[in-house]
Amino acid sequence: MKISILTRVLMLFSPIVVAQSTTCQLEESEFGIKTIAWDSATLAAKVTEYSNDIHEGKVTLVREHKPYGVKTNIYVQYQQPYYGQDAAEYVVFPTAEDQYRVIGVGYVFRNHQYYLSTSQGNYQATCIRH
Repeated sequence: MKISILTRVLMLFSPIVVAQSTTCQLEESEFGIKTIAWDSATLAAKVTEYSNDIHEGKVTLVREHKPYGVKTNIYVQYQQPYYGQDAAEYVVFPTAEDQYRVIGVGYVFRNHQYYLSTSQGNYQATCIRH
């Protein structure tokens, strides 16, 4: 099978998509979550508590957050209620170059619906992409 010159040129200059993962360490928190991490290719996420409990989650929304980057929502549904909550959601966003915040809420599931339950905090974070 011969490959045309045009196909070779297109292959040479095609963008290469590289998966990127991000890990954020919360700076002000002494309880609750310690780190939050996700993979941009698989959309898998992990939230680690100060108790070292690790919760699997997923990236549910990514959108532009001008002028510093993107805002990312991460959703965690607990296998068993965790401190009375059935799920949590976190939003990670840049506030300046190399500065981030993580805010979160907890939900309870009643009558086939999720209801806002508690604040999970609003913390400054250091995020590293690798």
